Amino acid sequence: MDAVKAWLKSERIAWDCDFIGIAVNTAPPQEAKEIRWLYTEGPKNNAHQKIRLRIGRGIAGIVWKTARPQSEDHLQSQPEKLMEYPISRTEKLESALAVPVFAPVVETPLLRQDQTFIGTQTEVIGVLMVGFRRSRKFNQEEITKLTACGADVAYLLQKEAEKDDRF
Repeated sequence: MDAVKAWLKSERIAWDCDFIGIAVNTAPPQEAKEIRWLYTEGPKNNAHQKIRLRIGRGIAGIVWKTARPQSEDHLQSQPEKLMEYPISRTEKLESALAVPVFAPVVETPLLRQDQTFIGTQTEVIGVLMVGFRRSRKFNQEEITKLTACGADVAYLLQKEAEKDDRF
């Protein structure tokens, strides 16, 4: 966990954000996924630790379900978003950018019918989010940059998993 905390602290400075967090599945393997903000830097209080999401609920659950980045702005002026995204409510976030964290499922490459390489099969193992208590828009370069950070997070989470067999 020390490596994850150190990475979050460094990235919070690099992004100049108010909150950065990693949401992961904390449910036992045979149960429905329960997504929680397990690793955070910059929270206002510990309220985020009580948030428990299912796939498709909250910004982390939506990113987990769609496996696509999600950005939001002007959250505090949208009551429906505050209800839908409890992390924005508890942390008083005005803007947020969240991206999926992927890990390979199998080492076997995915090939087209003509045997050209497509990639490897992956699954979402977490969600990385940066949050701001001020309004801001995210450009494609920032989305790409945070998505690339997901590879660092995947590595760190897999190292954590080796320690406690969680994933």
